[in-house]
Amino acid sequence: MAVSDVFLVKSIATGIAKLGVEAVADATAEAGSESLYTYTETAGNHLNQVVQRGENAGQLARPYMNSPLTIQEIMSAGEGVPDVDFPGGMNWRVPGIFRGSEGTWELGINPETNLIYHFNFTH
Repeated sequence: MAVSDVFLVKSIATGIAKLGVEAVADATAEAGSESLYTYTETAGNHLNQVVQRGENAGQLARPYMNSPLTIQEIMSAGEGVPDVDFPGGMNWRVPGIFRGSEGTWELGINPETNLIYHFNFTH
């Protein structure tokens, strides 16, 4: 496969992914304001944080926190590990990509109550 073919495939995949995100956002908006997940106060403090400088200035710092699909994909990508400090909590650490950077998705959640106490992407 030629380099130009790889870039074409990547462009197509990126376009499909964007369409999928838009479809999920539309479906979520149509479903109303009821969320599948809730956050502890500490984790919830990050929901509306905005990037202050750089190429993403003005955008949400953690837009993935509003994405049930991202949460579900993290949970299905690996095995959760029981959290010794959070009752009923499970922790996931799985490789992924966010804003073009490779890193690790970190998710701490009680899967029975869907209460998220930790959600971050680290490089």
